[in-house]
Amino acid sequence: IIPRHGGIISQIRGDGVFAMFGFDSREDEGRRATEAALDLHEAIKNLTLVTRYPGFTCPTMHSGIHSGLVLAMEGDQLLGRYVLVGAAASLASRLADEADADEILVSAGSLGGDAHFFELKELRHIKLKGQNEPLATFSVAGRSRANTRFEARQHRGLARITGRDLHFNELNAQLEVTKAVRSLQVRVIWGEGGIGKTRLVEEFLEQIPKNINTVVLKGYCESYLNSEPLQPLLQIWRQAFELQLNTPGGLRDNVIATHLEEAVRRISPALEPHLPVYQALLVPAVSSVPVAEYAAIEATVALLKALSLPQSDDSQQTPRTLVLFIDDWQWADDATRRIYPALQKLADLPILAIFASREAIPETDLRGQSAQQLELQ
Repeated sequence: IIPRHGGIISQIRGDGVFAMFGFDSREDEGRRATEAALDLHEAIKNLTLVTRYPGFTCPTMHSGIHSGLVLAMEGDQLLGRYVLVGAAASLASRLADEADADEILVSAGSLGGDAHFFELKELRHIKLKGQNEPLATFSVAGRSRANTRFEARQHRGLARITGRDLHFNELNAQLEVTKAVRSLQVRVIWGEGGIGKTRLVEEFLEQIPKNINTVVLKGYCESYLNSEPLQPLLQIWRQAFELQLNTPGGLRDNVIATHLEEAVRRISPALEPHLPVYQALLVPAVSSVPVAEYAAIEATVALLKALSLPQSDDSQQTPRTLVLFIDDWQWADDATRRIYPALQKLADLPILAIFASREAIPETDLRGQSAQQLELQ
């Protein structure tokens, strides 16, 4: 569980394990450590142990998480893989000692802006041995419903956006051009992490009038854990087919498959040849047919085309404008990146495709397709 969340098991001693996150300097290590602790606790709860000793109780866990600057030195078989020198390691251990059975204590500073990915009990200040000041700490009750970093920060509350009027005007102008010329327009918003790319585009999308003539679809890429291949495209499929993102499996899979089939027919009969692809990737428990990469891209292009075309046989009806937003493109997997040149097949439809990235999209990815790239300062 720990390596799957990007951690390193540094030491196992007796019935305790010490793990460290951040050795390769990612930005979400507090979240990763907390997710790992939740999975470990769940695994222990699900253990079934049979013993002949009367009064035996199943084991429980208690965990502590803290972050800080440490000196890491290579260890050995006795000391462990690494020896960490610094207060952070000892404070994490003391938090674990302070935690009750089945409790995870994490210092507030270790979670930072990722705190809203979790259900947390009220903040409390714990006086730990060797510390002059109490440590602000949360007890983790579980995961929240937030799916993205932006959603997590929305729970915390967003400051008033300022200084982006020019960029708002440019996006609005791009949308009007898309509607007027009825052709594909591509915009790349790029800049360093935390500069406000997602916020800018989300605010722009929020002010687009909600009507039958405009469709807004959003997907995001992430580096966290082993995110599913084609992740942003599957998210777009789920929105278009009105499938719940967190629908439980089991008996409901057949219901989801039925809903998916009905949605495909409702949107356009032209999508029916792609139905096996949608089923295989969205409801794998019902359909285990292997899907080639190109088939998933073709199914995405067909869906976008169907959503943009007029929804009746009236040839005079204006095509619907489709606004497509894919966030954190720098983390897109190779399969997802193939959607970029494939969009050229939709060049004569009113589609505004917006990609947010921490870096400009290289010409090798553009493959000859024109795109306006705006760097946020």
